[in-house]
Amino acid sequence: MRVFRIAAIAVVLMVGAGATGALPGCTGSLQATSSGATSSVVGAQGGSVTLSGGTGVTVPAGALPSNVTVTVTPSPSAPTPAGTVVGTPYTFGPEGQKFSSPVTVTLAFDPSEIPAGSTAGDIVIYTAPAGTTSYTALPTSIVDSTHASALTTHFSTFVCVVPSATVVTSPPGSPIDAGPWNLDGGQTTPVYDDAGPIDANTPPGDGSAEPPAASGPATTVTVAHNFAIHHLHLGDELDPTTGAADWASYGYDIDHKDTTATSTDVCALAANASTRNQVDGPNGIDNSFGENIVPLLAAVVGNPSATEDTALANGQFTLMFDVKGLDESNLTQTATGLSGQIFGGLAFNQGPNGSSALPTFTAGDEWPLDPTFLPNGVTAPVTSNELFASPYIANGTFVGPVGSGVTVSLLFQGAPFVLKIQHPVVTFVNGGTHQSSGIISGVILTQDLVSAFQSIAGNISTAFCGSSAAFQQVVSAIEQSADIMHDGTNAVGAPCDAISIGLGFDADEIGAPQVAGTPATAINPCAGVGDGG
Repeated sequence: MRVFRIAAIAVVLMVGAGATGALPGCTGSLQATSSGATSSVVGAQGGSVTLSGGTGVTVPAGALPSNVTVTVTPSPSAPTPAGTVVGTPYTFGPEGQKFSSPVTVTLAFDPSEIPAGSTAGDIVIYTAPAGTTSYTALPTSIVDSTHASALTTHFSTFVCVVPSATVVTSPPGSPIDAGPWNLDGGQTTPVYDDAGPIDANTPPGDGSAEPPAASGPATTVTVAHNFAIHHLHLGDELDPTTGAADWASYGYDIDHKDTTATSTDVCALAANASTRNQVDGPNGIDNSFGENIVPLLAAVVGNPSATEDTALANGQFTLMFDVKGLDESNLTQTATGLSGQIFGGLAFNQGPNGSSALPTFTAGDEWPLDPTFLPNGVTAPVTSNELFASPYIANGTFVGPVGSGVTVSLLFQGAPFVLKIQHPVVTFVNGGTHQSSGIISGVILTQDLVSAFQSIAGNISTAFCGSSAAFQQVVSAIEQSADIMHDGTNAVGAPCDAISIGLGFDADEIGAPQVAGTPATAINPCAGVGDGG
């Protein structure tokens, strides 16, 4: 789907400052002529070392334990990766220097060197140990018309390149069996080239375009089963066949269009967003969140899906699907007339569970419910304000539209990252007590996602508090990830004001929802900082 260079968000999340200016109160701010090398001592307080042409590095406070002489040296004879080099390579030193938190490298590029048919949005910063060709692509942000930035945790050689596209074909029967992939010059974000066959029969979780249609008689099963999410897949894990991030495995064709970079029957992208942002995944899969927002989270927490799985295993949160009408003895069931509801789960180690209790994801678990889902409290029968609308099951695949939306509260930096998913559909393959290949697909209003970031921004850096310039950079980057409209459609000329999302999950049957929990006390690091967030 989209190829927006999300590192702009990650840059400000980690350093909270412009790429070429010194942080307030930091040491080691120095500029020099763009034609020669420069150096400056940077210590634990952080600082910046910048050539007058804008190439340089910003080191956040705490990234270094003690003083280091940082150098920035043009390396025009350095070997370069495949593609079109659009700027002078630079070596940042000391070579191999490591940082405890990411630093921002900014490189100047020459717009006149960008090949025909490409734009500045296609530029990628590559890095390799000095003197080698072992280049790795970095998530890249276009700062302005002549500068690009990226995060790194070590020093080496860096260069701006418009990469050559490489087409890789997945063999039939692979987890993503939808034709060739354009791996965008080695990036972990795949872009479907719209040339492959459409396999509409692939099951959910394997990149299928839409859920199966409803059919069959009304279910005769009256027993309810409550399933708690045990694993989440945000799209940052690597597909074993392609080696690419698997965001396109999760989601559906929400707008019923299979768009390319040249499509014109689409909503208007935000200012400065590349038209590549409107390119869909296989079979029209819409999941800009997985492609563009998850790399931001990866820059902050390392491995978002693994981070969430650890939180789930430790009982810090979950999401539950309480479904009536499933026949657990018939895994190919086809029926209509099912019903169900959704509950958020708070910390497991409260209520009937001990303070050190961990979930087992079995029928013996009583998971404390988030009271914001409970319009009537826990008065029997317990009901949620998030209800499935005429759910059904087709050949063993449960399909549940949710008219009121789905609230998914992830945990990052100890703070709830609340995703308000509109026009959602939830699907999973019925496996009895274990539900697999789950998908939550829908759209998030752009402003809602901005608010979600703002709620956790202070936990990442107080540089985001209030309406700071750093936070405005985040707002701009999120807006450029918008690829769809708030109602799930995609109309010509109307502004794209929402971001498509597809989350994968696996869930296991636990005890019935019947115990309310107590939310943790929120901590606002922005209190007393700026205008308080």
